[in-house]
Amino acid sequence: MTREETLPCAGTDAAAALLASGASVRRFTADAVPDSVVEQAVALAQRAPSASGHQPYSVSYVTDPDLRAELESAMAVQAFVHDAPVFLLVYVDWSRQDVIADALVGPSSMNRTSRLMVGTIDASIFAHHLALALRAAGLGVCMVANPLLAMDEVARLLGLPARSCMPLHVLVAGHPAEVVPPRPRYPRDMVLHRDARPGPPDVDETLAYLRRGDAELQAVNYFEVTGDPVTSWPEHYAIKYGRRAAERTWEPLAGALPGFLDGQAT
Repeated sequence: MTREETLPCAGTDAAAALLASGASVRRFTADAVPDSVVEQAVALAQRAPSASGHQPYSVSYVTDPDLRAELESAMAVQAFVHDAPVFLLVYVDWSRQDVIADALVGPSSMNRTSRLMVGTIDASIFAHHLALALRAAGLGVCMVANPLLAMDEVARLLGLPARSCMPLHVLVAGHPAEVVPPRPRYPRDMVLHRDARPGPPDVDETLAYLRRGDAELQAVNYFEVTGDPVTSWPEHYAIKYGRRAAERTWEPLAGALPGFLDGQAT
């Protein structure tokens, strides 16, 4: 299946073109982005769907250079994050809904698992809409998961009460200084199933996709741009699923999660 077949709607209208051209931008010009552009993007992102209209999320538009430096240091971000003109941090935030619950029924009976699941899903949908709105304004955007590497410290720096808030996504944005081709994606037929799941993925087909994707990324010097100390996509995933990532990312994340969203804000 060709790349064109995986994007059948590309170019048919502005919305499809925006979606089809999606790719993370990591090189930005030094041109400032007006606050009004960011504010309008947030307003548009608020139109994202949300379960029961909870809207359990907020976003910090970090403009204080000292605070941003502390956040970047805590999260061990790559250089392109530091260079981006706009720095936004999206977090789960149940505090407003807790006020409503208190006024109506007393302390919310929503358990921690539900707060974690609904909050993470809704905040992620909001973050994606925010990225689309920024891109529609002509900006390049990259979403990074670095808050998950230092959740406690990020929450402390931003003054987030752990009982109602949880850091989730960073979005950096600015005027793009590069044209980024679409990144590899699984063929549509590997993702779209009619009715029941047909069974486990075909091993040969999946590994063939990995090889094709690696060739595409190598052709555009992808790993040089990201700054990751790897030279291939297989090497990248070998690290992500190996012991090194477990010690650096997955185990600290598992240790930090129980401290968040365990009840109402204090």
